[in-house]
Amino acid sequence: MFLLLLPSFFSFTHSCVRTIPPDDYYPTVPPTQMPTGPPITNPPVTVAPVTNSPVTNTPEDQCTACDINPLLPVNPPAGSRIDTTEIAAAGECKQTRVDCTRTDGQTCDIAIRGGTTVLQSVTNMETVSATLTCEMNGMYSSGTANGITTLTCEFTNCVTAVPCTACDINAISPNGLPAGQMFSSVDTTPAGGCTTTEVSCRRTDDQYCTGVSITTSYLQATFDDITGGPYEIASTLNAGLVMVGIGCEDDGNYSVRIVNGDNNPFIFVNPGFKINLQTDGATDHVFAFKITWTPIPNAPQNIIDVARGNPPVALQPNQNLTIFRGNPMVSLMAFTLPDPSQAYLLRQSAIYSGDTFIGTLDQVLTSMTPLTANKISIYTFGLSVDYPLYMASDYEDTRGIMVYEGANCPVTGDCSILLQGSWGNAMTVTDYNGTEVIRGFDGFPGTAVINVYENQVSESTRIATLTSDNYFQQIPLEVKGVMKFYELNGHGLCNMTVTRL
Repeated sequence: MFLLLLPSFFSFTHSCVRTIPPDDYYPTVPPTQMPTGPPITNPPVTVAPVTNSPVTNTPEDQCTACDINPLLPVNPPAGSRIDTTEIAAAGECKQTRVDCTRTDGQTCDIAIRGGTTVLQSVTNMETVSATLTCEMNGMYSSGTANGITTLTCEFTNCVTAVPCTACDINAISPNGLPAGQMFSSVDTTPAGGCTTTEVSCRRTDDQYCTGVSITTSYLQATFDDITGGPYEIASTLNAGLVMVGIGCEDDGNYSVRIVNGDNNPFIFVNPGFKINLQTDGATDHVFAFKITWTPIPNAPQNIIDVARGNPPVALQPNQNLTIFRGNPMVSLMAFTLPDPSQAYLLRQSAIYSGDTFIGTLDQVLTSMTPLTANKISIYTFGLSVDYPLYMASDYEDTRGIMVYEGANCPVTGDCSILLQGSWGNAMTVTDYNGTEVIRGFDGFPGTAVINVYENQVSESTRIATLTSDNYFQQIPLEVKGVMKFYELNGHGLCNMTVTRL
């Protein structure tokens, strides 16, 4: 706060007006009584000018003269330091940021005090900052604290911080799973970043389950006193695999979360649903969301029968309720989007098995596995894009494939197609009426073979078999037809670079 002082200046002036007698003025004293002798001379009267006491005004630039150094503690606590940074521009009233920081890797409850007033405080952190402003009187202030003469850093409840690279997935992995079940983990940590891991639960016997989920045995949070477990962090329906990404926090524990600020809609078609909300423990955080009830339209039906040995039927979103029927079972797979940041569009969908709602395209894509039932219906609520979002195939043609998905590419530039064979055989399909050219691979797995097919999967339509020993001699490789099938047999993960002509 800047206080502008407007001094008042008062001038006092004594004016002496000479009196001139009028022309008709005559003395009334008789001449005999008139004084004789030399004239009486009075000493001159000296009228001293009246002056105000000098007014000493605070110079306007005194708010640029504050010195932070005399306020600082001489000996900060062991394992800490105090830093100052001038943040005001030259010629402006000084503003100084003061940082109290741990130097020993500990996290503490930290407070900066100006005298006895807490200027800023944090909990379980390594540093805290406060900003001080130099006022017109040459004294520092901050918030409600004025005339600050001392600064201190207080550190309490200190603990040694665990780096976010210290999480050990083996310490929380399940043991002794029943036959036919498998837990897997893949390290997805970015270079120089906190540990991230993709975990999965899957069947190893080609069975499909009505539900597969990953749960934690313990959950602790400070919002609404959420404690205990088990707590489901990922699930899928009518599949044999579920996956989820988890990240290591500064306390050495894994977490899974939805990022704040998602303004795109979720669509629920069940009469009832549950939303779990959780903050990071700060008491000043708030949630806001809006629920809009919309009747499901009476859309026209488009019934499609799929047959074994035929290529999948891929469709763009449309105004119909599309019904895929198998003989006896059908599998549904989802496509990635050209722009991954628009993946929320896949939530704008509803998938039914018979008359029962079983999920969305977003869930199918996240699981990376086929959704299987006798009859599958899908509706996309007016979603409009010019590329396919889902495809259906006979169940027998998808058996033994652990990861099956479609891929869309950007309109221009190279396309990176993921072959996710970390859990076994994988298939990625593109639907493009033109030629795709395989340019290269980002790390060809030595434990896998990649087969390339045109239009459908068969011995007669396979145009190449790539291995880590021969792929370099076969690229660039042109792949024609409408549907292209990139099959990874074995185990491994790689990104394939493709250019569309």
